[in-house]
This record gives sequence, C-alpha cells and structure tokens, in this order.
Amino acid sequence: MGITAEHFRETFMALLPKGKLWDGIGEKFRALALVFGREFQRVNDRANDAMLETDPRTADETLDEWETIYELDGTGTIEERQAKLVSRAYVVRSARPVDFQEKLAPVLDLDPADVEVIETTVAQAAIMDDPSQAYNFHIFRDPDLPGTPDLYAAQIEADKMKHAHTRVRVFAKKSFYCDDPDSLCDRDLLGS
Repeated sequence: MGITAEHFRETFMALLPKGKLWDGIGEKFRALALVFGREFQRVNDRANDAMLETDPRTADETLDEWETIYELDGTGTIEERQAKLVSRAYVVRSARPVDFQEKLAPVLDLDPADVEVIETTVAQAAIMDDPSQAYNFHIFRDPDLPGTPDLYAAQIEADKMKHAHTRVRVFAKKSFYCDDPDSLCDRDLLGS
C-alpha cells in the first residue's frame, strides 16, 4: 500500500505552527489539506506508474514508445507485445542473471547452477517504493560448498559485465538478507 491522501494531509498539518490561529478554522483547514493530499497522492501514484513503464515487462502506456525503440510492430495483445519487447531487450541487454552465472562460475569455483543471482527489477523497486533498488544484482556463493573462490576477481568480472546504471555485489554467504550492510532495502528503521 502506498502513501494515502490522509498521510499527506497529516504530514502537512504536522508542519504547521501550533497555536490559537487555528481555533475556528482548524477543521476547515484540515478539509482543505485533504484536498491537497489527494493531489499529492495522485502525483505519487503516477510517479510509481511511471517507474513500472520503464520496464518492458510491466509497460502498458508506453508500449508504443518501447516498440519504436526496438523497431517492433505493435500487433498482438498487451501480453504478447510485452513478451516481444522482453525477448528483444534481452538480446540487446549485456548482462542477464544467467550470464553472470556462466561467467562467474569458474571464478567462484562452482557449477553455474550453484551461483545464486538475485536481480531487483524496476517493477519490484516500484512495489518496494524505493527506486534506488532497481537494477541491483546480488550474487552469492555458498561458503559451505567446496572449492577456493576468488571473490575479488569475481567482483571485477561482474563489474565488467554490468551496465553503468547497474549495481552488482558478489558475496560469500548462504543467502541475501535485507538488513545486510551492503543492501539498500533496510526497512527496519529501528535497527532491530
């Protein structure tokens, strides 16, 4: 659930000075602040929609623009058009999770299937209400597996493969935790 008009209203009201000035007009002003809050919510929701439009897997309103960029015809259902975009985007794209698995497996001394790659898509970042999460790749090597991995070399290889807007981190741990110091998805503001 995103930020509601009531959240915006309460935030706005909390910023106002306290005092007798509001006696008699306080409720009317709260009603006016709710009108402002509805507009702020509308703008916030549209911004979240815009985030979803930046990913061809979730694009709806901007399908025509995506198809122009990738030189595709605009025929078919929305799902078919999105599927065509995704297949074309993956051909053009330089690094997919499977590419990281295949390239880093020898450096991490693993089979490609044992290299765990978690990608945060634009759509997932929008759902998390945190755009900074988009295009993050977390690559894990289970430290309990045999072999002698070179994490430093794996990080260098991953950095060579990634786009400029992508962040890649190579870890030697069993799995990803949201409260890892290297993650950007710490939702626990109290630190527990």
